[in-house]
Amino acid sequence: MNSSALTVRQQSTQLKRQQIIDAAAECFIEKGFYQTSMRDIAKLASVSLGNLYNHFDSKQSLIFEIASLEAEELSELESLLLEQGNTLKVIEKFANRFMVYSAEPANIALGVEISAAATRDQAIARAFAANRARISKRITSSLRLGRERGDIDPNIDDTEGAEFIIDLIESCAYRSVLSGVRVKRETKQSLSYLLRKYLSP
Repeated sequence: MNSSALTVRQQSTQLKRQQIIDAAAECFIEKGFYQTSMRDIAKLASVSLGNLYNHFDSKQSLIFEIASLEAEELSELESLLLEQGNTLKVIEKFANRFMVYSAEPANIALGVEISAAATRDQAIARAFAANRARISKRITSSLRLGRERGDIDPNIDDTEGAEFIIDLIESCAYRSVLSGVRVKRETKQSLSYLLRKYLSP
């Protein structure tokens, strides 16, 4: 088999896996993780049950794959915290981008279902907690650097400050989804205002 044929097969496999993952996410949102069966996912993905099991051996393996894909998406946002310049401005830029990402209706809906599943399955809880922990660690490092530079209030605890910032961002995103509209300019402005009040020395 030549290399070009192998590449086509790999691409086909990747597309099929993504099709299954998308179907699984949709099923989890509509029915809930525990109410969804592998057969439900196969039907929505338009694949046979046997083909589905060739790619993923369980719903848990599917949700771990979703966690891995989330980690990839979040890594792009985390890179914003590595930018040079005033620490407060860097955090503001990250916060607004993270809020827009978090406020995607599908992300909120899937997050709710995953949180419910995580209360019963510690492995699932750890997979998604690791993603949040990595973001928190990156913000913590930014806050520490900001304090050393004099950009950030020296009285703020780095770790608690990072967790508070994530909670604030996610709360704004959740409120946006509940209101039925995308993140408004005024919401971004309010978030930036609160961060400046909280972090400024």
